[in-house]
Formats: sequence, structure tokens, C-alpha cells
Amino acid sequence: MRKLAADVIIVKHGKILLIKRADEPFKGEWGLPGGHIDEGETIEDAALREAREETGLNVKLESFVGIFSDPKRDPRGTISVTYSATVIDGELTENSEVEDIKWFEITKLPPLFSDHKKIVQTYFGYD
Repeated sequence: MRKLAADVIIVKHGKILLIKRADEPFKGEWGLPGGHIDEGETIEDAALREAREETGLNVKLESFVGIFSDPKRDPRGTISVTYSATVIDGELTENSEVEDIKWFEITKLPPLFSDHKKIVQTYFGYD
């Protein structure tokens, strides 16, 4: 059975927050904050938890972005359920899963792992 992950698009002042992964798969690559859903946890709660764990920020979920389920998107076969969110409070803080964290101009994104470029494009409505 394939696992579910909750990913979060956090935008503030025209910039998007990205994390650089510290672990495989995709070690050293940029992408959205997110991760696997724990047993007994809702997808929404997982999105809030993952955002807080990987960025140090408390966020409020704003809208559902989509489900991204291409079996080739992740070597583990993970399905992404993605939300957009706004920052409530907190300070940017990395955890052991994150090598770096930065705000990027929407028009100047680094290469993103997996299908995170497609997810960002879906959110902003462009190809």
C-alpha cells in the first residue's frame, strides 16, 4: 500500500518557503515542507505538524491545492496531498531532516525535487 504525505506551500510577501532535504531520498535538493502522515493523524494535522517541524513556523491552512499521485514521483511511491498556508507565528528553525531553509522569489526558484515544481505551478496556475 502506498503512503500519504502532506506537503505545504507557504507564501509570504511574494516569496515561497522551501527546505533543502538532509535525508534520502532527495538529499541536498530543494522542495516544499512536508512529510508522511502518522497513524491516527488527519492529513490537515500532518500538514500543520510537518510545517512546524521542518520550518519552525506555525501556519494556518488556507486552501487545498491538490493530490499528486504519479507512482514515479517518489521512489517510495508516496502520494502527496498539498495545502497552501499562511504564517501565524514562529521563527525559521531547521530540524535534523532539513539542511537549509529559505524564502525564494516565485520567479527565481531553484530546481525542485520530485514533482514539487508541478505542485507549485498548479498552485500559481501556470505551466
